[in-house]
This record gives sequence, structure tokens and C-alpha cells, in this order.
Amino acid sequence: MNPALRTLKDTIRKNMRQKLATLSPEEISRQSVIVTDKLLAMPVFKESQNVSVYISMHGEICTRDIIRILLDQKKSCYVPRCKGKDMDMVKIDSWEDFLALPKNNWNIPEPRFDEVREN
Repeated sequence: MNPALRTLKDTIRKNMRQKLATLSPEEISRQSVIVTDKLLAMPVFKESQNVSVYISMHGEICTRDIIRILLDQKKSCYVPRCKGKDMDMVKIDSWEDFLALPKNNWNIPEPRFDEVREN
């Protein structure tokens, strides 16, 4: 990646982290509901059978409701599994499967690498 672009990207990420840190839990919750409602209303979401979604961490829009809805609707839900710079989107099979995921170093639930999962 171009060094100037890398510097700009790092600056943007730093600024976003600072702005996100100022949001109250109530504001994050409020915005999470708005995002979830907008997503659920999208025709492309309604028609999709396979959806990839990140698992949120503290300070981000909460994606737990989205994951639960996907699984309740019997859609295939794929979540990130990272190893170094490599990321796979792997399938979780149920809400119970999601709840049983071990937490990684950032306290985010993440499927283990020694588990065979649909990618």
C-alpha cells in the first residue's frame, strides 16, 4: 500500500476511535436499533440467504440482534475468524453456537481455528 495512503488510513482510524470513545452506551444502543431496523427493511437483506456480519466489540454498533435475527430466520450467518492478517468468514450454526464461541484477545467472540467450519 502507498505510504501516504497508509498514513491517511491510520489517521482516520485514530480519529474514529477517539470519536467512538465519546459515545455513551445509551447512544450506541440507540444507533444500533436504527442500523438494525434499516438493515432489516432492505429488500436485499430480506432476499439474502447467506449473510456475513462482524461481531461487534465495546463502543461499536451492536450486531448481536442482527446475528440472532439471521439465525432465527434460518439464514446462513458467517462471522470473522482472524489469524494474523488472514480473515475467513465462517458459518455459525445457531444462537447457542454463537453464545459458546470463545473470546479472543479483544474480548470478541470468535470461532476457534481448530474447528472445521464452512467458509
